[in-house]
Amino acid sequence: MIDHASDTHDEQGLDALGALMAERFLEQLRASRARDPGESHLFPKISNAALRRQIVRWFGRDYRETTAGMLEVLRTALRDRDWEVRVSAMLVAARLRAAPLRSLVKEVLLPAAHQFGLSENDVRLLITLRAIATEALNSSATADRVSVVTETLRVPREIARYALDPEDLPRSAIALFVHALVTPNELEDPLPDALPRGIARRERRLYLGDAIEMVWVSPTTHLLGGDADHAPRSCSPGKGFFAARRPVAAATFTRLGLTVPRFDPNLSSSIAERIARTPDPPVPMMYADAIDACDALARCTGAAVELPTADELECAARGTDGRRYSWGNGIEQLTGNERTPHGLERFAVPAPQWTSTLDDVGTPLVLGGPSALPCATRIAWPEGAAVRPIVRAE
Repeated sequence: MIDHASDTHDEQGLDALGALMAERFLEQLRASRARDPGESHLFPKISNAALRRQIVRWFGRDYRETTAGMLEVLRTALRDRDWEVRVSAMLVAARLRAAPLRSLVKEVLLPAAHQFGLSENDVRLLITLRAIATEALNSSATADRVSVVTETLRVPREIARYALDPEDLPRSAIALFVHALVTPNELEDPLPDALPRGIARRERRLYLGDAIEMVWVSPTTHLLGGDADHAPRSCSPGKGFFAARRPVAAATFTRLGLTVPRFDPNLSSSIAERIARTPDPPVPMMYADAIDACDALARCTGAAVELPTADELECAARGTDGRRYSWGNGIEQLTGNERTPHGLERFAVPAPQWTSTLDDVGTPLVLGGPSALPCATRIAWPEGAAVRPIVRAE
C-alpha cells in the first residue's frame, strides 16, 4: 500500500518529498511488479499532481539510466492526467535513454495553445521537445545525440541541448521553461542552529510572536526572472529568512494588541472586492502603513521584522526550480489554498504583497496577486497591498 500520509501531510515541503517518494516507489514497485507487470498502479494513486511531478523529476536528477521500476513509473506518467507530469516524463525518458518508451513518448498528449495559460509559442516548443525526445530515443545508443537530433530535425542546437543535457544555469526564457519541467525542487537547507530573536518553534511549526506562523526559506540557490523584463539569474538569499505563511490579517493585529491599519476601499476597489470574498483576509494597506506595520510587529515581538526585498519574495514564492507560477508552470484553478514550494499561502490571491524594493523612480514594487500571477512579475504599485513580513537569519 502506498503511504498516503506522505501525500497529504500538511503539504509543507511537498515538492521536497519527491526525492524520498522516488526511492520508496522503487521499493514498493519491486513487490508489486510480479503481480502487475508493465505499469505502475501505485503512481496514479498519489492524488497530488505536484508530488507526481517531483517524483518523475527526481528520477531524471538522481539516475543516469532506468531500472525496471522506473520504466513502469515513467510509462504510467506518460499517460498521466496532468500535462506537466506527462511532459516531465517525456523529457526524463529521453535524458535517461529509455528506448522502450519511444512509442509512448512519440504519442504523448500535449496541451493546446491557451490551455493552462500556455501561449502558442509555448505549445510549439512542447511539440518540438516531443520530436526531440522521440528522435533522441531512436538514437539512444549514440554518444552525441544533440548533434544527431539537430541534424535530423533541423532544430536549433540550443533547444536540443536544453532538452537532453541539463544546464547549470538556464540563460534564456526557453531554457528556463524546459529546466522547470524537468528539474525537481531542491531539499531545504536545515534551520539555523540558533533561531533569530522573536522566532519560536512549537512542535513542527515556526511562529513570530504568538500569532504569525512562519516558513523557512533556506539559502539554497534559487532561479529568478525569465520573463520579458528580467533574464534568468540565480539568487541565494543570504543566510535564509523566515516569511509569514500568510499575509497579515486583521485578526492577527488584534491578537497582538496592535491597531489594525486603516484602508480606504475606494483606493483599490478591485482588491477590496476580492478581500471581501476571502475568509480571514489579509489587510490591504498603503506602503507607508506597511512600513509602520513591520515596525509595530518588531516592537511587540522583539524580532527584526521587515518587508522582503523583491528577490526574497520571488525566492519564497518560486522555490528553486525556476517555475513560472508559485504552484507550477501553467495556470490552474485557484482556490486560495495553493502553497509555494517553501510553504507560503495566498501569494496569488487575493492581493499583491509589498516589497522593500523600489523602481527607478522610487515607486515600491509588489509581487503576487491576480495582476501578477507569474512569480517573476514585479509591478510598481500606487494602491493598497498586503504585508508578508520576514525575519532574516542572523
